[in-house]
Amino acid sequence: MGPYLSVIADSFRAASSSRILWIALFCVGIFLVALAPLGYRENTVATIGPSEIVRADRLLQRLTDGQQESPSPESSIATALSPEFKARLQQAADTESAPIREEDIAEELNQLIDAETDPWFDEEIWQETTQLKELRDLNAESTSDLTEALKRRRSRLRLEAGLRGEIRPRPEKTISIVYAIWETPIEWPLPKALFHQVLVGSILPVTINGLLGFVGIILGILVTAPMLPEMLQPGSLHLLLSKPISRPLLYLSKFVGGCAFMFLCVGPLLSGVWLILGWRFDLWLPGLFYCIPVYMLLFMVYYSVSCLVALQWKSAIAAALLSIGFWVACGALGLVGVAMEAAVSEPAKIEKVAYFSDDDRDLLISTTKPGLIRSWQSSTAQWQDLPLERYRGEFVYILGPIPIGPDHYALARKSATPMGLSGKGDLTILDISNPELPKARRSIVLPHGTTEIFATTDNGMIAAGPEGLYFATAAAVLDTPTKPPTGGGFMGQLSNLLTPNDETFRSILPRNVYLRSPMAAQMLEDDQMLVYSAGILFRLVRESSDEQPDQWTVAAKRNVEGNASSDTKIAVNQSQVALYRSDEPIRFYDRSDLQLAAELELPSKEKLHSITGNPQAGTFLILQSDQTPLQIKGGAEPSFVSLPKNMVDDSIEYLQYDAAGNLLVAYDIDSLQILPPDGGAVEDLRPNLSNWRRANRYLVQPARYLIPQTGELRAETIRAALQGDTTQTLGEGLFAEKTSQRLDVQRPVFTCLGFTALMLLIGCIKFARQDY
Repeated sequence: MGPYLSVIADSFRAASSSRILWIALFCVGIFLVALAPLGYRENTVATIGPSEIVRADRLLQRLTDGQQESPSPESSIATALSPEFKARLQQAADTESAPIREEDIAEELNQLIDAETDPWFDEEIWQETTQLKELRDLNAESTSDLTEALKRRRSRLRLEAGLRGEIRPRPEKTISIVYAIWETPIEWPLPKALFHQVLVGSILPVTINGLLGFVGIILGILVTAPMLPEMLQPGSLHLLLSKPISRPLLYLSKFVGGCAFMFLCVGPLLSGVWLILGWRFDLWLPGLFYCIPVYMLLFMVYYSVSCLVALQWKSAIAAALLSIGFWVACGALGLVGVAMEAAVSEPAKIEKVAYFSDDDRDLLISTTKPGLIRSWQSSTAQWQDLPLERYRGEFVYILGPIPIGPDHYALARKSATPMGLSGKGDLTILDISNPELPKARRSIVLPHGTTEIFATTDNGMIAAGPEGLYFATAAAVLDTPTKPPTGGGFMGQLSNLLTPNDETFRSILPRNVYLRSPMAAQMLEDDQMLVYSAGILFRLVRESSDEQPDQWTVAAKRNVEGNASSDTKIAVNQSQVALYRSDEPIRFYDRSDLQLAAELELPSKEKLHSITGNPQAGTFLILQSDQTPLQIKGGAEPSFVSLPKNMVDDSIEYLQYDAAGNLLVAYDIDSLQILPPDGGAVEDLRPNLSNWRRANRYLVQPARYLIPQTGELRAETIRAALQGDTTQTLGEGLFAEKTSQRLDVQRPVFTCLGFTALMLLIGCIKFARQDY
């Protein structure tokens, strides 16, 4: 082993003596020194901003009414308002004067927060309000033990509880970026966990890939290109070959020694970044050290080509130029594969399925990731696009479709953004009376803040969102004339602000029930509703009378312990409600009185993507972020059980029970399984592939296993190593669902390892057989 170690050591010395290496290390040091003072500071959220006022008109009305009501949180707050603001309230109520702006409301509420002892707060009156665990903990503390920031935070939470539904909740902390002793004007309205998610999932990979995946690779190729040609010079090579050593091992030793340059650059940079992230950002990332072998593998792919070229032409210039050319070619071929996948497969990927069955026919409608709406045509075994106008917006989210009459269905489209759904939400009516020639037209505009729509038993419609619950009859929806379209971009948001709510809808939210984000809802039989809103679970029942037709009242209510600001998913089976919040166990509640029955931890580190309940049985199905399903048997002691018979268990895009108990499973991009509740024959729908889909599936994608996927290695494997997860999620809520991406870790690693091994094998054979 001595001669081979000497060759490796010689290559190491050659790399370490390179001026380019020392220049690179100097630049790495400068970068780390400049990065070290960068950090963050957590700010306690206390003040109320204008954008946090949910609906100014509703809040002003509650404050006006509060001045005449018996003791209540509203009356206590209204009494404490300044005389000037009270006068403006009275003037706005008596005359058609200019409305009070959100900025003025926020300023007035902030004055209440700044009051030293909260004179407007009465503990006995506030007992009737729903209080978050954070507020209950702060109320339990002595005022003298709280910092000024926490006192103001407590005052804000008391206002949120007293005016529930009127002030958008914000996390306890926000993030400010600091540099050494200077605080920058950059403030992120994110909790610490979400800030770390953005840092690890977006900022860090881009920065490291720029330094190592681009600059580092180019420098590495330039520095190491002369090493093998220098060894092949007659004097050096004859001296080495005069010793009893194996030519292939000599070649491999030189290759390993040449990789020393990349190691000397990658190791110090990632170690320094690891220390800075831990010291300045409280983010100790062991995944950074996993990136070292990944970047070494990336460099080995190009260096194996460089060595083979040098072996053939004994030229450092040829080795460098052809290696850089190969680097460009790999990137271009990778982009072609990604572009084909994005243009051909992604638009067909099913995101949601609705199944409507009656005596005459069955109707299947699917929505896709880009926002296309399609119906299944049995005669052609294809999904057919429905004739809808193009929606102007990114990350399109589909609400519905739901039935609103014979052969008529309603849906709406909005854009998912980090701040929630944007766009007015034009309702589209689909007329499927002629399945071969479906028609579509625009109808009413949904109420502000609608995030989901539901159908009632009489074909009415409920629009649900953090700003309330609204009801419209089927006749009102169908008879409304066509509306001009609005999009999901800037103009759609502007229209959303300037256009009032459609008068077709009226509020059905019970008195003293106020909703806010995060919110989730489910429709039950007999028009009952389950609604979760910021830590509270409600069951609402429909009660109609001559005085108050189509009214919903609270039948049961339950506080949910834990982080009330976390994204929440709910599902309902025959007897229980399952509720899941990020990083918490699944909670099971009795469907009638909402009493907590049990809790169940997920069996793996994979995140829960969706959950659905069987309305005809006591089971739930969950879909994990790795596209694998699990079935849960509910009850007093819930447990994981085997999947339904004949159900596919891999590459699942979507699964959902419908009201009749049919299980709809979308898999393999746009194939669909329908499993009936009685265990009968499974219907498996596999659409015929277009020519482009065939070319992509049988030619382009298999070819990606033959070419080293260096782009995926940098983009996906690095992200997976940093996050410790093979699913990348940015943001929260619907935006996180729309932007969620499954990271392919195995393909780039195996293709790069295989290609490097092949190049080294060819090089070893050539070096062993060639005369020198």
